[in-house]
Amino acid sequence: MKMDDWFFGFKEWNFSLLLGIGCVLITLSSCNREGCTDPTALNFELKADKACNSCCEYELVDSVANVHFQFTHLIGSDDFVFLRQFFAPDGRLFNIDYLKYYISNIQFENSVGTKIGIEGKVLLVTPDSLLIKVGTLPIGNYSAMEFCIGLDSITNETMPDDYPEFHPLGTDNADLYWPSGLGYQFFRFEGRVDTSLVADSIMDHNYLVQIGTNTFKRKIRIELDFDASLGSNLHFNLECDYQNLLDSLDLQSEHTTQSVTHTAVAQKIADNIPMVFSLQEF
Repeated sequence: MKMDDWFFGFKEWNFSLLLGIGCVLITLSSCNREGCTDPTALNFELKADKACNSCCEYELVDSVANVHFQFTHLIGSDDFVFLRQFFAPDGRLFNIDYLKYYISNIQFENSVGTKIGIEGKVLLVTPDSLLIKVGTLPIGNYSAMEFCIGLDSITNETMPDDYPEFHPLGTDNADLYWPSGLGYQFFRFEGRVDTSLVADSIMDHNYLVQIGTNTFKRKIRIELDFDASLGSNLHFNLECDYQNLLDSLDLQSEHTTQSVTHTAVAQKIADNIPMVFSLQEF
């Protein structure tokens, strides 16, 4: 072999090796990238595979007001903490290790009674949700806010594969979808609870609450008075007290439902949902 052929062969092999190492490093660096996954945000991260939508930044629109929901998560007067022990209204000890729910059909009623909706917006709320961009609202005076816990009947017939992965209804949240044809779980929480005959503060039983189907969708209406001014950022601080979900329940026996099973328990919990939400100053 000529010296020139050997040199160029070695050089080509070296380049291929470096290129391969570079590809591996790029692949590794792209794993677990946290970032904003909302395509409407200024800092949308196309390659992010871990959502951090509280990091999203949005352009101010000077013909409308920008609406955000800010969440304070509580159990009674205590801050919500996963797996922390709390007392339910019936005096039994419980904890929560999973909690998610959907907010949709967000509307604001103006001073003349016209309802203005934020079309197509679905929020997935967890105790890690602190600030979520909802949309925009025309300038004017408003007297009420409404939203639903759950989904409308048409949306509830869709499937996770119909949406982008990181969409609230997408495959990243497929654990909230019933494959049996019932649609999405609107409100789900689970953990452990004391079910002893006489409450002894020992959480001896797992519980699971899955609220869904059109029957158990609930509307929240909050009366208020505010002006949406040009280009303003409106932050509505929703205080969410999840202890109220358990009001009037006897947790010794009423602690599990999948909506189509133990429907009486599902009915009680669904009827308690409006008591969870209250609006603080914004």
